[in-house]
Amino acid sequence: MAPEIRYAKSGDVHIAYQVFGNGPGTIIIIPGFISHIEHSWDSPDQARWLNHLARRAQVVIFDKRGTGLSDRLGQLPNLDQRMDDARAVMDAAGIERAAIMGVSEGGSLAVLFAASHPERCSALILYGVFARFSDWFPTKQKFDGFLNYVETAWGTGKSVAAFAPSKKGDAEFQRWWGRFERLGGSPSAVINLMRMNSEINIDNILPSILVPTLVLHRTEDPTVTPRQSPKPWPRLASKSALACIPARLSGRKRMYSASPFISRRASWARRARARLLFPEP
Repeated sequence: MAPEIRYAKSGDVHIAYQVFGNGPGTIIIIPGFISHIEHSWDSPDQARWLNHLARRAQVVIFDKRGTGLSDRLGQLPNLDQRMDDARAVMDAAGIERAAIMGVSEGGSLAVLFAASHPERCSALILYGVFARFSDWFPTKQKFDGFLNYVETAWGTGKSVAAFAPSKKGDAEFQRWWGRFERLGGSPSAVINLMRMNSEINIDNILPSILVPTLVLHRTEDPTVTPRQSPKPWPRLASKSALACIPARLSGRKRMYSASPFISRRASWARRARARLLFPEP
């Protein structure tokens, strides 16, 4: 059974969130460019991963403004407003400090949150993230191709080959993914969000991060390759006393089809994660 849907107020915007799990630490998960926290539980893969985390921590997930169950917007928010949604959710849930995990585009918001509110961020976990939008879409042709997919085929689930290639050919998962697209955002909303995301560049923020940071990335990630993404992260570690671990996990699965923490090949990453989330006193 999916956890109860709650709403936090971030300015005039209602942000949908869930709280579950009873482990010793707390982790806030900032999702990728679209999400739908209720629909996530309808995927056995997603539910398995979330329950895995819930046995080890109190977990908070939410839909960013303009996506999922949160308020749709007439005006596009800026990066600071979207980042502040995490602060509003933490306040509403009565959470003073937590580990912040950013997935894909959510990683930019997680980094900004850690830099803006270091007293509320005990650790930073970044999975499949990018510092610059050009790391995700390196050419205008590739970006225009994605926008054309949104215009002509959004809701069919055919983008599963790009976001979860290990699930390509899985008809049941593609149906779930198609509904995820439709529930995550309308075509117009997604196009507007992606055009706003095209301005993301957090290079200048990375050196200001002062919390322990774990960077996880799969070697065959089809959307953001390790050749592109990890470049800025060593700079983050070298300018502060951090435990920044670029973990190049094997495999072609992204967050939507498998957890970076469940893979047998990533057992050492689980141990590293445990040290970040639940450090010994």
